[in-house]
Amino acid sequence: MSFQLSEQLDADATAAFAFYKKYIENFKHKFPASVLAVLDNPNWYGGCDSKAPHDGELKSVAIEGFGTESSYIELLISKPWINLNIRLRYKDVFDFDLPRPDILAEAVEWRYEQFRHYDPYDTHGVENKKMFTHDIEWACGAVWHITASDIEVEWINV
Repeated sequence: MSFQLSEQLDADATAAFAFYKKYIENFKHKFPASVLAVLDNPNWYGGCDSKAPHDGELKSVAIEGFGTESSYIELLISKPWINLNIRLRYKDVFDFDLPRPDILAEAVEWRYEQFRHYDPYDTHGVENKKMFTHDIEWACGAVWHITASDIEVEWINV
């Protein structure tokens, strides 16, 4: 299910943003605190000349320790025209799908993104394990999905 990727935003951006905002509000109790902190940060939103990842170029991807509690995926997004790098680190990675890993060679730009809550343990009676999936749509059309328990975002002036 998508809320604010190109199919929805290109059809009716106002409705897509309203639907996504309502979704986040309805399920905020299921998201980790780190996701809510990102969504509350004004730097997360905006266009090309903002500090938001939107229109930033993917510079690197690191995947470490998958299958362990110390697993992480780190993305480095660059906005050189405003002297900014954005480091996203997804911790305690449960699953990921990064189609078109070759996009690093294309200097591809971040187009749209959305957070969705993810609860793989609910049917097993395990409570309080808050997880999320972050969907990132790149300008080339590839959509990456990263499912994790925690996210850190750092804005680095360069």
